[in-house]
Formats: sequence, structure tokens, C-alpha cells
Amino acid sequence: MLICVTRPHGQHAVVLADDMAKCMDHNGDRNEHGGIVAGSRQIYLTFPAESTFSELDVYNYFNKFGPVNDVRIPCQQKRMFGFVTFSFADTVRLVLNKGNPHFVSGARVLVKPYREKCKVDDR
Repeated sequence: MLICVTRPHGQHAVVLADDMAKCMDHNGDRNEHGGIVAGSRQIYLTFPAESTFSELDVYNYFNKFGPVNDVRIPCQQKRMFGFVTFSFADTVRLVLNKGNPHFVSGARVLVKPYREKCKVDDR
């Protein structure tokens, strides 16, 4: 039996029912295979497709919270997302505690804790 798992922002994943436990715990949240990474120094960003800010703009905005090591915004047309890596895990907590939305160069940016993708063994 296949099960469709709905992820944030309308994303879906299809997994075998036998593999579901590898991706979810009893509350429906991801476990260690796909949960929030403890002590993570990274956040996940989402923003509207019409946003025109650069990685440097994102760097400058989030650097107010603490030292930024890296900003990655993959080039994709439909899904607008990115990652910011900080020097310290405490900076991630500061950013998340501020809540949403953040505004980078006037564009609305939502932040979430970094989560590892669910990994299911190939059959």
C-alpha cells in the first residue's frame, strides 16, 4: 500500500506503508530521519517568486542576528526557497524566536528550522 505524505507548502511524498515509520513518529512529525536537527546552525527560507533580493541581501539581513557562514538560494522557477547557515546554533533560536514574517529588501520571508529530508531505503 502507498501513502501520500503532505509536506509544508503543498509538497507531497509517496512512500510505502511499510516504510512510513522511517519517516514519521506517532504524532505525524518527522523523527530522527526527518526531524529538526538538534543544534542545527541552519534555517530554511521560503519567499514569493517575485522577490528580487540577492544572496547578499539575505546575508546582510540575517547577519543582524549573528554571524552568517553561508546563504544558498537554489535557482528554481516555481519553488522559492533557500538556506542560511550561521556560525552558532543560538543564532537560529534568535531568528526563530522573532517569529514570521521577516522582510528582506521589502520581500516577505518565512523562516523554519532546518529539517533533514526523510530517507527511505531503495528496494
